[in-house]
Amino acid sequence: MNEQFSSILTARLAELTGSLRFEHKPSGVARAPQIVETMLPPKSHDHQEGQEFPLVRWAIHNGGFDFMRPAPFGIILHAGIYTSGDIIAGTRDITTLALALGRIANDRSFPPYRLETPVPFTIGSPEQGSEGLQPHPYYWLTMKLQFIVPSGHGG
Repeated sequence: MNEQFSSILTARLAELTGSLRFEHKPSGVARAPQIVETMLPPKSHDHQEGQEFPLVRWAIHNGGFDFMRPAPFGIILHAGIYTSGDIIAGTRDITTLALALGRIANDRSFPPYRLETPVPFTIGSPEQGSEGLQPHPYYWLTMKLQFIVPSGHGG
């Protein structure tokens, strides 16, 4: 993975979610999810609880090293929303976000890497033992993206 890949992935995620609007906590204003290139969103000195929602954050999860060519690696992506609505509204919104992010499989090219499909996802809390449960009013989505270097590419 390199800086160019990071820029491409962040731009692609922003493109997939840019037209979506979810409630921003604490302002209540609808906005697109912020894309965060780590698992920790930046916090200002006047940070308020939950202000990072809605968000899509990603980080390298696994990989390897190869001196002959770029090695495959995995990205873990967490997305989260907040709703002041009911459970049905929260479930609808996180499903909408999942469908939008799932369109990443429509264009698998991230030169020199290629996204492997299918792209697995889990809707629900990212905490082990709580998978599938949504801690209302927060809703979570986890996706695991695996990237490979197609045959014939590399150094």
